[in-house]
Amino acid sequence: MADDSAENRGPALEISMYVMVVVSLVFLALRCFCKARYRKPFAADDYILVVSWVFLAIYAGVIVSATKYGIGRHYNVLSHEDTVRAHLLLGTADFFAITSIAISKSSFAVTLLRLAIHTWHRAFIWTIIVTVNLALWTTAIFIFTSCSPIERIWDPLVPGTCWNARMLLDYNIFSGAWSAAMDFVLALFPWLLIMRLNMRRVEKIGVCVAMSLGVLSGVTAIIKTSYINQSAKWRDWTYLSIDLLIWAGAESAVVITAASIPFLRLALREVRTRSGSGKNNNNSGSHGGGGGGGHSHQLHSMASGKKNNKEETSSVVALSGAGGGGGHKNSTSTSTISNERVIREENIGRAIGPEDEDGSDKSSIFGMERSKNSGYSYYVRGGGERDLERQGWDRGGVGVSRSR
Repeated sequence: MADDSAENRGPALEISMYVMVVVSLVFLALRCFCKARYRKPFAADDYILVVSWVFLAIYAGVIVSATKYGIGRHYNVLSHEDTVRAHLLLGTADFFAITSIAISKSSFAVTLLRLAIHTWHRAFIWTIIVTVNLALWTTAIFIFTSCSPIERIWDPLVPGTCWNARMLLDYNIFSGAWSAAMDFVLALFPWLLIMRLNMRRVEKIGVCVAMSLGVLSGVTAIIKTSYINQSAKWRDWTYLSIDLLIWAGAESAVVITAASIPFLRLALREVRTRSGSGKNNNNSGSHGGGGGGGHSHQLHSMASGKKNNKEETSSVVALSGAGGGGGHKNSTSTSTISNERVIREENIGRAIGPEDEDGSDKSSIFGMERSKNSGYSYYVRGGGERDLERQGWDRGGVGVSRSR
C-alpha cells in the first residue's frame, strides 16, 4: 500500500465522487418520484438514465478503491505493485465513466425524440445519438485493446506492443470535443421544438430553459477535454490526474441532473397551485342569470390563430360550467391552431408533464386544465369530438365532458 505520510489528494477526490453520486441520485430520484406521483408512465429515457447513474456509481466506487493504491499521491513515493494496481483500476474506472456519459446523453436525446414530429427532427437527433455513442464507446473499448498482451496496458514492464500513444490521445480529444459540441446542439434543440407552441410565453421560456441545462454538460466536457490534452505531459500521473478524474465524473453527473430537472416542474406547479388555492376558491362562485336551478355554460376560444392560416387546423374548444339561474346561455367563438402544433403539445405533455393546474395526468391531451368554475378546458385535435370519445370523453350538453 502507498505511504500515508506523503502528500495526498486522495481524500478530496473521494469526497468529490461521493458528492457527484449523491447529488445526481437525488435529482434522479426526484424525477422518478414526480413521474410516479403525477402518473406519468416510465419510458425508455428513464430506464436509460438509471443505467447511466449505475455506471457513474461504479466509476466512483472504483476511483475510491484506486485511492488506496496511490491515486492522489506522488508517483515517486509509490511501489511498482501499487502503480500497477492503480493503473488497472483507473482503466476500469475510465471505461465506466465514458460509457456513463454516452448513456446519459442518449437518455436526454431520447426525451427529445418524444417531442419531435418532423422526420428531419428525428433523423437529426438519431444522428447525434449514433455518432456520440460511436465516438465514446470506441474510446472506452480502446482502453483495453490498445496493447498486446492486455496486461501491458497497466504494467509497462510486461513485454509486448502498444498502439501509437499520440494517435490514441488525439482520438480521445476528438471524442471529447464531439461530445461537448453535441451537448450544445441538444441544449438548443428544445427552443426549436417548443417556442412555436401555443403556450404562454413564460411557460415556453421556462420549459426551454429547464431542458437546455445540458449546456452545462458541454462546459464540463470542454474542461475535461482540456485536461486530456495536458495528460500527455504528465510524469507524476497518479497525482496530476485528480482534476481529470473529477471532471470525467462531473460530466455524467451533470447530464443526469440536467435531464431530471425538467420533470420537477410538475411538483413546482403543484406547490404554486396549492399556495394560490385560497384565492382561486374565493373567485370560484360565479353565477349565471335566470330563474330556477339551471346551469350556465359558455363555449369560448382557448387560443387564437392567424387568419388565413394555410396549415391544417383544429377547433379549439373550452367548456366551463357553474351553478346559477334557470336558463341556459350559450355563446361560441372559434379560432384555429395548426394540427402540427397541437400534436407537438401532446408530445411535450407525455414527455415532461401535463399542464393541469393540479399537476395530475387526467388526459394525454396536452393543455387540458381544470377550469376555475369546475368545468374543463382542453384542446380538440383534428377530428374533434370523435378523437375525444376514443380517449374516454363523450358529448354532454353543450360541448364535451369527461366520461365517468
